[in-house]
Amino acid sequence: MVRQDLINYIKKELAAGYPILQLRDYLLSQGYSQRQVDEAIDSLYEKPKPQKLKLPEMKLLPVIALFVVLVLFIAGFFILKSFLSQGPETISLPEKNVSQIVIGGETGTTPAETKPVTEIKPPARTTQTTTTSTQVTQTQSGITLAVALERIDSMSLPDSITLCNQFSTAEKDRCLRKVALSHDDSSSCEGVKDVKIRDDCYFNFAYLEEFSVCEKIKDVYLQQSCRDLGKVQTYTFPENQTNEI
Repeated sequence: MVRQDLINYIKKELAAGYPILQLRDYLLSQGYSQRQVDEAIDSLYEKPKPQKLKLPEMKLLPVIALFVVLVLFIAGFFILKSFLSQGPETISLPEKNVSQIVIGGETGTTPAETKPVTEIKPPARTTQTTTTSTQVTQTQSGITLAVALERIDSMSLPDSITLCNQFSTAEKDRCLRKVALSHDDSSSCEGVKDVKIRDDCYFNFAYLEEFSVCEKIKDVYLQQSCRDLGKVQTYTFPENQTNEI
């Protein structure tokens, strides 16, 4: 029977960034049997069974279609009403007496000489060029690894790698592992120096059916597990089999 306390412990440490292979070695050194540890690890990576999509009965389709048309009509009505209710914007210009500029003196007298109008040149535009990589270096420098791991999900792949490069070797490995999983990019695992963390990084992509990474794993046990997972996947979903909805 799978021990729930082991499952909870492994989940917690994985979220903290520790590789699965390192956690497995640690639990074995603490006296847990290989079977208990492997069963707990396998239970975390069990693939959920696909559920069949239940289509609505044909009798409900006309009612649903009518409801959708009605909602679109009401929404269009309110949008058009709000658009028509907005009147044209009026731009008020500063009041200026043209006669004071062109004509001088009192009414009926000879017009006074007009002063030449001095042309006012607009200020020169200054172009501000900033690159994304420079912004990342300036704004992200000095942050902790925990903060960086939280920001990676909302950053692009190049910016995430640039962010990881500012850390030391140990922290950089955990940061690049997070980048690879968050952006679904197995090539980011290549920058990890620690062999165990790099193997764990590649192994996670086997559960995403990217079995080509199995040959890049150095640990014999983990590499064989990756290959076995590919065999099970091929047996379960052969190429000539069609999935029924």
